[in-house]
Amino acid sequence: MKQRRGIRVKAMRDKDIQLTRRGVLLAGTGAFGLAALASQATTAFAHNSEQSAISGMQGTDQEWKAVASVFNVEGTIVPGGVLLIELPRIDLHPTVFGVAVKPAIGFVTQIAFQHIAEQTIVKYQMVLLDSEVNPVLTALFAQNLQPRTTNFNALQNHFLELQPQVKFLHGTTIGDAVTIAKALRTALSQSKQPFQSSSPGTTGLANQQIASIIGGMEKISDSVLSVAVARNETICELGHVLKPTMQVSSMFNFQAIANGRAAVHGECILLPSEVDAVARTLRKHSFEVMAVHNHELFIRPLFYYLHSFSTGEPLTLAQYIRDALNQTNSRFV
Repeated sequence: MKQRRGIRVKAMRDKDIQLTRRGVLLAGTGAFGLAALASQATTAFAHNSEQSAISGMQGTDQEWKAVASVFNVEGTIVPGGVLLIELPRIDLHPTVFGVAVKPAIGFVTQIAFQHIAEQTIVKYQMVLLDSEVNPVLTALFAQNLQPRTTNFNALQNHFLELQPQVKFLHGTTIGDAVTIAKALRTALSQSKQPFQSSSPGTTGLANQQIASIIGGMEKISDSVLSVAVARNETICELGHVLKPTMQVSSMFNFQAIANGRAAVHGECILLPSEVDAVARTLRKHSFEVMAVHNHELFIRPLFYYLHSFSTGEPLTLAQYIRDALNQTNSRFV
């Protein structure tokens, strides 16, 4: 029998941790949903905080501990009280436009839990091989999660010229957090999804300069730098206000490649009126525009997600990204 991995949840509370963007370095999480930008202060993720061990948790944190134990991996409580479960597809060895990339650049199954009154709203993105999609969907639908109409929001590609081919399944549900966690674990078990986290590593990039140019919050996972930029709007789904950590921030993932260059995967969250201007700006700077689509059915305001990819000198890529974001109502730090 395979030995169970240790389970630990890192608790990061607004009142306990007030870090600048330059202090952010989070161990063991993936690429999505990291920007927790509070309206009154700049808060960020911390790196390996021993104060956040599970033994120090009380109240709601104990519920998050139970949720994390379902997945048998480390979870992270980020500002806003959101629990993130991030599961990189380390079994895949993807290439994008012929460039070998790490899972943390955009191949991470992520599940985010946020309390709403007496219940929890859960948003998830699953990274699935084509052959895994329908077995996972069958298992997901069999769980009878409520509201059933939003369990399956989107099924799509995020990349062009990708090997192997994968799809991204998005969904939202509301209910008891542990019940939902068990249902999602059952569904994911129909795939080859590994249930383990990744370590931070080092990027070999000018992390702080890149984040400063873009104007976002940075973290490192599996030697990939992720920079997140939140929106100025109040974002609601199914009538509930979402924290920026609930997969509603733009995200840019940088991986060092040969000759001092970097590969970057960008995911911009955009109003419909912003899509054309952002796509034009990215194409002007030779970014590959790979997809534009919704991730949610009942999000307000209506947002679309534009995915892009490029390689080049890292600081130049960061400036091009900022040029594109300047066409949007983003909240820079």
